[in-house]
Amino acid sequence: MRVKMLATANRVRGWLVPGIVGAAMAFALTATYNTVTAQTTTEFTGPAGIIIANVKGASAADYEAVMAKVKEALSMSDEAAKQRMGQGWKIYRQVERQGGNVTYIHVIDPVVSGGDYTVGNILNVAFPAEVQALYQQFADSLVGGLSRANLEPLN
Repeated sequence: MRVKMLATANRVRGWLVPGIVGAAMAFALTATYNTVTAQTTTEFTGPAGIIIANVKGASAADYEAVMAKVKEALSMSDEAAKQRMGQGWKIYRQVERQGGNVTYIHVIDPVVSGGDYTVGNILNVAFPAEVQALYQQFADSLVGGLSRANLEPLN
């Protein structure tokens, strides 16, 4: 009887473990895919917004060059909403360095409702042939990711 139970247990384990592992992998891939697709646009819901970017000191010029292309893309757009996005998007560089890094503060005021402020998406529309290199330059300059917040006035 004990031998028969062990044989049955081994047979169950033979399909159960791979099944559980496969389901876990499928869940992980789905979660990763959903996380990536959930981050494909950067929109603000408040009347104003802020983006904070910490940039490697040695890459500050690269970051500023890419952001100049973003501003150019918005200003040359045929869409009035994109032009308004560019007009309301101000970028400030913190004077004091933090551990050799440079902090950039993007103030978006006013926010264009429904506007996509994602750097890669903006560059892709205006500069499709250059977007890969520009986005790589942008991503390589960052220390960590970007911080974003919606703002509302107090008075």
